[in-house]
Amino acid sequence: MLTWAGNANKDVNPRWGDHWNLHSVWDEGLIDAYMNLRHLNEDSYVTEVLKPLVQTPGDLAQLQGGDLEAWMKESYSIAIKNAYNLPPFDSTYQGYILQPTYFEMNRDVVNKQLLVGGVRLAAFLNKTAAH
Repeated sequence: MLTWAGNANKDVNPRWGDHWNLHSVWDEGLIDAYMNLRHLNEDSYVTEVLKPLVQTPGDLAQLQGGDLEAWMKESYSIAIKNAYNLPPFDSTYQGYILQPTYFEMNRDVVNKQLLVGGVRLAAFLNKTAAH
């Protein structure tokens, strides 16, 4: 069985050598942990993230629907519900200790948001370039 334990409770972001913050956890920590857990390289990770779109290409138009304001509101809502759903502040540690459950609960959210972000960026660029 796969676990997140080896990826949790690391104080320092190995890529930058600095302490993690919530932004870096979501920008790369969750992704790196998932890739390590599943033994994926970047290409196989991208393939996995795109899999839902390949399996149901009709979703492309739905994902591209809406406008920038709607997309921002949706992202904000996801952040409040998921990213900021933190454990209690640990006064001994002077921060939040993200347990494996935090990684597990947010794995699919990160993968979907990467897919949605890429699809929406492509739609925005296509629309902008068409003018």
